[in-house]
Amino acid sequence: MRKLLISLILLPLCSCIAAHGHYIYYNNITELDLHKIKSTEYTDFFGEPMKTTNISTGDGKYIHVWFHMSSRNLLGKASMRNLLLEFKDDQLNAFSYVSSFDIDKTHVDLLKAEQIKVGTSTKDDMLQLFGKPQAKALCPSLLSNFQDKCAKVTEIWAWNEFDNPRSFGSNDPRGMKSVFVMFDASNKSIDLKIIDIQ
Repeated sequence: MRKLLISLILLPLCSCIAAHGHYIYYNNITELDLHKIKSTEYTDFFGEPMKTTNISTGDGKYIHVWFHMSSRNLLGKASMRNLLLEFKDDQLNAFSYVSSFDIDKTHVDLLKAEQIKVGTSTKDDMLQLFGKPQAKALCPSLLSNFQDKCAKVTEIWAWNEFDNPRSFGSNDPRGMKSVFVMFDASNKSIDLKIIDIQ
């Protein structure tokens, strides 16, 4: 009986049996916004990244920073956080965040995308509909999430959700849902893309 009691007390402390990646300071995700942090500051905000890449083009000097962490609990359920940052000439040019951890799970309602009126809906309309974006980019962007969507647009906003309880330490995209809204210089939506990977 005593051993059982000790086990029940320790169980909440040992719910994670496997982990992959680096811990992300997810409480600071709400501070993310374009041009808000510099390329010398991201470790202060989010910790150590998994990978950084430097790219130079005719548009400027880019730094891509990738943060990732995932864990699996005693029941075998996997959760993950993924953060991508892009700096252009030292300023934050794009970011994308998704989490399936209960404490900061990102969410998007794909049905609400039916209310977007391309050519009419504004950024304020998107905030009312979906809340603060979990991803943004100024164009041009070299991040794969945004690069192919940047043609003829000025800025991109996106909302993400990931629900794949079996995905641990892998790049399995099943369970990913996203809504991308592209804006012109007048802040009106001019294109829309919905992703739903079953």
